[in-house]
Amino acid sequence: MRTIKKILLLNLTILSLICFGQVKQNVSKKINTGVASKVVKDRKPHPISLHFGLGSCSYYGQMSGSKYSFKAINFQVNAGAKYRLNSRFCVGGNLRYASLSASDKNTDSPLSDGGSGRYERNLSFKTNMIGLEAFGTFDIIAFTRNHIVEGEIVGGGGIFGVSPYLIGGIGLMYYNPTAEVGGKTYSLRDVKTSLEKQNGFTYGSFTPTFTYGIGARVQLTRLLDLGIEGTFTNTLTDYLDD
Repeated sequence: MRTIKKILLLNLTILSLICFGQVKQNVSKKINTGVASKVVKDRKPHPISLHFGLGSCSYYGQMSGSKYSFKAINFQVNAGAKYRLNSRFCVGGNLRYASLSASDKNTDSPLSDGGSGRYERNLSFKTNMIGLEAFGTFDIIAFTRNHIVEGEIVGGGGIFGVSPYLIGGIGLMYYNPTAEVGGKTYSLRDVKTSLEKQNGFTYGSFTPTFTYGIGARVQLTRLLDLGIEGTFTNTLTDYLDD
């Protein structure tokens, strides 16, 4: 039976940095002090921002044990840029590198301990993935960037300084499942381990992806945010694990 693989990606707060590449756009403003008007500098944020993230990932498939198993957590890193359209919407692009792995012996128990039989099957895989995504975000609370007027920070938004947002995107991902036997690594696509491939079928190296999730950020400085994101990525392949 065909099973669509799903990847859970987590960008942890202490590791994920969203760097807003702002420029000092000096806008002259006249403020009436009651005695005389004076001109101050108002530094506005640039609509283009850069981001860099580190985090973890895990997958849901035939070797994942429970529905969403955290027994085989792997790492992922991503970087990209986005453009703010207005106070609610951003669009951007993201390049992601992630590693997935799982094994029957680590996600199942022996039959004698109530296992499903996968422990005795003893299959395993590892795959490194490179994905390119186009995404959009929607700010649940209208975005208001802090800026500086006469040395004082004004503006800002969110709940207690935290701004939540929704994420959605589409992309294309390269993957190549492998397994290690006797200290040697084999490409599972090449050695034709599945019955479908033995009957003449060969799966490709790329799959479309669909990503959705939620995130939140907090402003550390005028130029730097700290964020956390949790997303699911659906693939259109059943062969991430061969």
